[in-house]
This record gives sequence, C-alpha cells and structure tokens, in this order.
Amino acid sequence: NHHNSAAMSKPSSNMLNREFSMNIRVTDECAGRRGSGSSGIEKGRMVIAIRDMIPGEIAVSTPALGAVLHEHQFGRHCDFCFVAIGTETGTKALRCSRCLTVCYCSRACQSADWKAGHSIECTARKGLGEALLAAGFQGNDVVKDAILACRCIRATAKGGTGPTGSIEDLESLADKSNQAEMDMFKCIGLAVAEFSPKLVGQTGFSCAAADAVQDAFMKFRSNNFAVTDDLMIALGAGCYPVGAMLNHSCEPNCILTYEFAPGKMPKQVIRVTEKIQAGQELTHSYVEIGAPSWERHAELMEAYGFECNCSACRDDKYTMVQDTLLTSTVDASGVLTSKKFKGICMLPLAEPLLERDVELSKAENFLDEAWDEENVQKELDLINEACRLRCRWLNPRHVDIFETHQRAHRAAMAGKNWPEAAKHCKKMIEHYQGAYPAWHPLIGIQMEVMAELCEMLNDLEEARKWYHKAFAVLAITHGRENTMVRSLQERLQELG
Repeated sequence: NHHNSAAMSKPSSNMLNREFSMNIRVTDECAGRRGSGSSGIEKGRMVIAIRDMIPGEIAVSTPALGAVLHEHQFGRHCDFCFVAIGTETGTKALRCSRCLTVCYCSRACQSADWKAGHSIECTARKGLGEALLAAGFQGNDVVKDAILACRCIRATAKGGTGPTGSIEDLESLADKSNQAEMDMFKCIGLAVAEFSPKLVGQTGFSCAAADAVQDAFMKFRSNNFAVTDDLMIALGAGCYPVGAMLNHSCEPNCILTYEFAPGKMPKQVIRVTEKIQAGQELTHSYVEIGAPSWERHAELMEAYGFECNCSACRDDKYTMVQDTLLTSTVDASGVLTSKKFKGICMLPLAEPLLERDVELSKAENFLDEAWDEENVQKELDLINEACRLRCRWLNPRHVDIFETHQRAHRAAMAGKNWPEAAKHCKKMIEHYQGAYPAWHPLIGIQMEVMAELCEMLNDLEEARKWYHKAFAVLAITHGRENTMVRSLQERLQELG
C-alpha cells in the first residue's frame, strides 16, 4: 500500500502556493476548485495542475527525503538506490565491511551513502538496536523505521525546503492517535536521543532530539510511502513530502511509481492517468481501490483520520453495485465472504443455505490442504476443485474467486502448466478490469504475463494482442522510457 497524508490539519506554510514543477502547485484554496474525484475534505492543502496534461504525462518527480530498504530485500537490492543486485542481475553485492548490515550495487552508491549518513549510522545503529530491544522493541523493523526518521531529520537540517520538501512539510495526526501509540513513539525517541544522538545530528542527549524523532514517527504514520518496483512489489519505505501533498480519491487521476538509478536515491514519479485541465486537483488513492467500500472507508479512518466523500463514494448506486459484485453470492441475495473485512458492511448478509455452505466449507478445506501439498500438480488439483465450488455459489467477480484464480495461477506457473496458467491468468485480468480503472498498472502487468504465456503456447497472434494491450496501459503508468515498457515495445517489434 502507498501511505499518504490525509490533509486534515493545518498545512505547512513552506509548501503552500509553491510550484514544484512546471505542472503543479500546492495550495489551500477552497474545496470548490477540487476535481470531481477529491476525497471531499472541505479544508486543507491540495495539489492543482498549472496547465493541461495528457495521460502518462509526469506531473512531478522528486527524490526521497529519506528511504530505507525492507529487511527481506537485504542483499537483493542496493541499500542506497534500491537497484536489484545479486546473481539474477549479474551484479555483485558490495557489503559494508564495518557493520555488515547494508549492501550496495556499486562503489558509487557506497560512497554516496557514506556521505549521506552511513558514516554516522554504521557505528550508531548497533547501539540503537540494543537500546530499542532493551526498551521492549524486538526485530529490525523498528530499527529501520528509526533510521528512516533520523535520515529525514538530518536531510531537513541540511536541505531546508528544497524541491524534495522537508519533514516539517508533513502533517501529523497526533490529535487522532491513542495514548499507547504516543507512548511508544516517545519511547523510541528517547532511545535514539540517549543511545544514538549522532543519528539526529546531536553530540549528546537532548529533549529536542527525542521530540524530533517522536514527531517524525507521528508524521510517518500517515505520510510514508511503500517504494515499489515495476511490478508494484514493495522494496522499502520512503518519505516524499511533495507526493504527500496529494489528497485521496477512490477515483484517482494519478499513479505513483518509482525510478531507480545507481548513485541516486529512489525517485517518486507522479503521472496523470487521464486528461487534466489547468486548475484541476490531482489525487491518488491511499488504499486498495479494488476493496469493498466499507473496508476502504475503515482503513482511511483508521490510518488517516477522515471519512471519504469522493465522487465514487457519493454515488450510492455505483458503490452498491461494486460491493455486490465483489462480495455477494451468485444470485446476489447477500454478502458472503471467507474472510472478515474491516468496517461495517452496509449490504444484507446472505441467509444460511445448507448445500452452499457445506460446499464452500469444502472449498476452504481444499485450499488449506493445498498449502501443505508438496506435489505441484496435486496442489493445483486441490485449488481447481476449490475454484469450481466457489464459482458455483459466488458472484464471478467475487474477491474469494479472484484469490482462488490467483493461487491456481501461481501453482500452474510453478508446475510449468502453461494452459492452466493462461486460463487462470485471463480470469485474473477480467477481475482487475472490473475492480480497477482501465489504466491500473496491475492490469498491464497481468496482460504482459498473459502475452508471455501465449508465447509459451506458440500462439503468437494472441501474444501480440496481449502485448499491445499491456503496452497501452504501462506506457501511461510507467512511461515509455521505462525499462519494462521498452522491453515490451521491442518484443512487439520482434513479433511484427
């Protein structure tokens, strides 16, 4: 998920009425200027277009104020630029010989990171980890979060309010946090200030340093972004103050992607996905827009502290239809799902029906057995049987059916069963097309997979069609110069 600000508190004066490119301006003008997709918040900052733009055009791109690689990506991606490294890319990972906790793709990144702050972090992070563990915080995730907070504090102290923005530009939801959360962040701030003050540019303990870390954590709660690769897989977390200025909509007109280059920090790129007129607000979605409305609303309230009132959410008929398709029985008699969603479902629940409930319970059992099955073909058979039962009783667009097609697709790919993989891949595309806007990157990515499967099946004409469809989507979301998109275009040229 991409985390962002809810734009609920007083906006920073540093950001307001500033132009961050030739295309956008941050403003706190009245809500009447907002685009039709806006979340409906009546006051607060927003980003508006300075000029007309077309789909795929970059509204703004900025490097991270600070970024940190996820623990499970260690050794597979560079800790500074996030470029892939290791055996799959032919790039040898260069590990820091002092702390052994970071890897780089090149000497250039190692040198850049040393200057950016690893010279401080290299010796300080061990003490920080021990201090946080003593305070009851286990695991490396909290250490990574603390490191990110400190990086942003140091970058703000060095750079002020340049084109990247600063941590001071981010809005805090402190007034919407519970006491336990506040105490936790305070404890982390004290641990940093007492045991690793150099991380925030101090030579010794100070209450100001502890407060700065606590404040950063309060802002990260609703402002950090998941930094994703071309396939929308999260590699790490990053702080992008300019990107955090965009308001939420369940019908967004922008998409956020990331660019990686050796020697540079990950860059956030914001592209428009529809025709934009000068003066129109730019928005993106803070949550999974393919989820039922009540789950979206619950997550927005829990994480960002506001109730969405965008054009999609104001359209009761549209919302009811979408929710019904995603969660109802095949006869649309009521909601019936295998998992419990967040929030309060506004649709009627399905009445008990013995035959249906027994068969759906069997489907659950088949899926549980599939997790433990070591034979790939037997695993696929179990998932296919679960899929058959679910398709009998649930709406074709149901989230449970999509999940089953997704698992079957993965099992078929693992077993190199291309016909089965293609069958389930097509069903996944159909679901994506119903749940997401036509430009959504997951649609394009899945279309490319479908094209590759058609090639495996020697159906080159069908492959060409899917490559064309994938290119049309990904050229908008990722840009024509993106490596993945250029590879798509080259493959199309090869196929004629």
